[in-house]
Parts: sequence; structure tokens; C-alpha cells
Amino acid sequence: MVADAGNGRMNMPLAVSVAGLKREYPGPRNVAINAVDSVDMDVRAGEFLAICGKSGSGKSTVLGLIGGLLAPTAGTVIVGGKVVSGGLASKPWSRGDGIGFLFQFDSLLSGLRVIDNVALPLLIAGTPRASAYSQARDWLARVGMAERWDARPTELSGGQQRRVGLARALITQPGLLLADEPTADLDPEAADAIASILQTLKESGTVTIVIVTHDMNLAACADRIVHMSAGKLVAGGAFPSETLYRKQIVTNEKAFEPAPAGMSADGAVEASFGLLPAVGWYLSWITLAACCLFTLDLFLGKQEKAVIEDGKFRMQVAEEMAMQDLRSDIQDVTQLASGEFELKLFMQNYRPERSIYVLAPMPRLFYQSGRSWKALPVVPVELGQGGIVEVTGEKGQRVFRFSFPPEQYDQLLGCYAHMRVSNVLVIGEHSDGSGALFERQDSYYIYLKDPSKSDAAVRLANGWKSGANVPPWLAMPSH
Repeated sequence: MVADAGNGRMNMPLAVSVAGLKREYPGPRNVAINAVDSVDMDVRAGEFLAICGKSGSGKSTVLGLIGGLLAPTAGTVIVGGKVVSGGLASKPWSRGDGIGFLFQFDSLLSGLRVIDNVALPLLIAGTPRASAYSQARDWLARVGMAERWDARPTELSGGQQRRVGLARALITQPGLLLADEPTADLDPEAADAIASILQTLKESGTVTIVIVTHDMNLAACADRIVHMSAGKLVAGGAFPSETLYRKQIVTNEKAFEPAPAGMSADGAVEASFGLLPAVGWYLSWITLAACCLFTLDLFLGKQEKAVIEDGKFRMQVAEEMAMQDLRSDIQDVTQLASGEFELKLFMQNYRPERSIYVLAPMPRLFYQSGRSWKALPVVPVELGQGGIVEVTGEKGQRVFRFSFPPEQYDQLLGCYAHMRVSNVLVIGEHSDGSGALFERQDSYYIYLKDPSKSDAAVRLANGWKSGANVPPWLAMPSH
């Protein structure tokens, strides 16, 4: 096991214990890719651990294994004394009981307001609506987003979305917070705000924090840093206590617009009339109206409950279709005579007896350069690819074109550009988009061969044998 940091936590119980952890993916030429290879690691309760390393080193995969989002090929993961043994199929253990997730990319539901997104975990857990929204309001205040409670995620900056995501991750008061690149793609000021919140959480000692990051300024906030390379844990140890961040988040930070007056616990805006001279006269009318409303509420209560239960069922159906029945991935990447590349994505319905409709995806493409992701324009081959499409049991192909990165790119594999395809899918069961909808976000990673490099140059750059096959592109597991 990797030695644990000091900071008074040596005698604390283990929050996470990982032993012999492995995760393999099938690779080209029947050679398995070891995304995580025999990792042993312990994390003490209340500790702040940072996992660092290059892209593709297996950091995010380890985080997914700890959180139960992935099933290990071998090894064990114990969180809070409970064995996490089956990934998404695991029944005895529930991630919602004690783990909060902060994802690298946008994970807020765009159709909901900020306060709805934050309250959602409590509502799903059965918390009464008033209590869930009251707690959501408190957590938004803690991360400096109280004045944007009624905004949609698309109206927020990247840093503000990340803060809302952090509030949602913490509203269930988890014992363990897992954060995947929490400051990635953020400007320095927004990154400072996120780091300051995590620093405050660390000092409270109530949450065990494990983050994956390239940001060494953020890593400096941690009690301990471990490094990964090629799926292995290669180094670890305590970090000096003189960290770079000592800021406290300013909870009354000026918003883009004033806070609406009278926000109630359930997120609604109430009107405020104040006291009037004829309060007695008005009170009698209000009492009469209240009696009428109460009678009407009794009459409609049963019908409203039935509608709510039906809505919950429809949402469960949409989520099941999105996460279990729908498969989407890269089918092929080919170079054209013009020098452009064609990206072919497919969607397939694993349960064709039940119709699945998807708002036609328009993927975004990025390549890694200087430890950051830079966007590349993507153009659909057919203009008619928009709208809502039905996904059948056959692989439905959608084709997009793009050009190779125009400037220097990171070469994690010699002469190959490291690229990410981000795809947002909105799934429902009706062709007109009505009913419950579920938003799913996918990221696919590939290495794409530089067309200006010969096969001989590629073999030389990677130390491959003469005559070895040089694939035009390689699919990589999500990391």
C-alpha cells in the first residue's frame, strides 16, 4: 500500500482501500490495454488526495472504479467499509449513500434551473420537496451562487457551472467527494474559486476528497499527491503544508443580475404586499379564498398525485433507455483524398421492441495541445441530419468531416494526435419529443495518425519493429 500522509490523519480510519486494482480494455491486434494495472492505495478519512499524471495514464479510470462507475477486471475497492465489487451492476452497495461526484465536463441538466439541478439528488432519494429546495438554496449560497438560483446552465460560465456541480455533489453530505479535473478548461479566477471551496472543505475535515488533476496549483491544496503512469501508481507522498491557496470563497459575489426577492424554500418567487390599513377587510376575503382553495386542493390532490407518479415512471423509462438500451460510439475515422477526415458515429437500440428517439447529435471535437483541449470545427456531411431520429436495432450511422489539427499537438503516442469527441444525446420515447426526456453525455477518445508522417516515421517514433502495422487511428477508453 502507498504510505498515507501525515497532517494528524495517520490514526484515522480508512475511507478508501484499493488492492490489486486492474481494468483492461480490448485493444488492436488482440492485445489488451491495461488502463489500470495493479494499483494499491489507501485514503484516510478526512484526507485530501490528488492523483496526477499525463492524459491516458489511468487517473480518471481509477476514479471511476473507486466510485463504482466502472467494474474492475481484478482487485477490490472498499469505500466506507463496504465492498464496491460490480460497477453499475452492483446491488448491495449504492453510490448515492455516501459518494459525491464532480465531473470534468458539463453534467448539469440543461432543461432545469440551477436550484432544480442541486435539489435533484435529494428529490430522487425521497426528501420532501420543501426540505430539498431549502438545502439546495443553502448549498448554492456556500459556493457563491445564491443569486443565480433561477438561471439555466447554459446561462452560466464554465466556472459557475462547476460550482453548481459541486453544490449538487455535496448536498447529500457525502463522506467521500470524487472530482475529475475540477479546474480543467477554467480561467485562473474561476479555478481559484473552485480550489478555495475544496480548501475550505479540507479544513473542515468532514469530507474525504480524491481529485484527478493536471493543475499543480490545485494539487498543492491536497494533503498528499500520488502520480500515475501507464496505468500504474509510480510515486506518492506528502505535499508541503505551505499551499498556494488560502482564499475563502466570497458567498455574496456580485451576480449578473439582482437576486429575485422572496425566494421560497421550493424555489418559487413569492409576491410581497406588505401591511395595508384595511388589513381586517382583506383578511376576511383571504380566509374565504383559502377555504375555497383548500376544498379544490382536496378534490385535485388524488389526480395530481397520479400525474406525478406517472411522470416519475416516464422519467425512469427514459433513463433506462438512455443508459441501458442505447449504444453510441465511434465506428470509423477515415481520411479522404482532399486531406480531410470523416468521423463516423453510430447509434444502436439494444431493445428494438421499444422505440427510442434521439435529438440528432452534433458532436464537438477537441485535440490536446499544451495540456489543454482545443476545439476543431466539425461539419455534418448531410444537412438533413438534424431533428429527431429513431434509433433501431441496426447501427444508424452519422458522418461528420473535420481537418487535422492546424498547429502543434501533444504526442502521447508518437506521431498521433490525442483527440476527444464530446457528444450530447437527448433521449425520449416519442417521435415529437414530448414526454420525459433524459440527457446523456458521452466522451470518446482516439489517437489519430498525423497524415504528414510516413509509416516508417511512426514506427521509428514509437520503437515498433520494421513492417509492424501502423493503424490510422486507435480507440482509447474514457479517461
